[in-house]
Amino acid sequence: MGLINIIGKAFVLLSRKEQNRLKLLTLFNIIISIMDIALLAMLLGIVSLYSGSNNNPIAKILPSFLSNTQSLFPVIVFLLLFVLKSLSAFMVYQAQSKLVFKISIRLARKQLLQYLNSSYDEYTHTEQAQLVNLANNT
Repeated sequence: MGLINIIGKAFVLLSRKEQNRLKLLTLFNIIISIMDIALLAMLLGIVSLYSGSNNNPIAKILPSFLSNTQSLFPVIVFLLLFVLKSLSAFMVYQAQSKLVFKISIRLARKQLLQYLNSSYDEYTHTEQAQLVNLANNT
């Protein structure tokens, strides 16, 4: 079973609202990853700026108040951007966790109702350990 097949089967279990939420959270994760890469590149530029390199291409692009090596303003801007990125990543992670728990609760509830509405024969012919394991691994 390939990864695409597993993802497809898992996606079928989700409601339309959950699917849309998952797509949005995936997009936010991609944006945060791009921001991580951009901030790493910015950090390299800042290190190059403060190392005193004369042929720094970033110093030529930036306005003078950001390329001043006597000022801490470039570092402060970097730290603020990094904190904003980290806060947004935390919020996305929190939203992902809530989505996973809501899906898990919905599926477990569905299985429990299916069990409660089943026939007495199914109840007597199924081991209780199997039922508990099925409910816990949803």
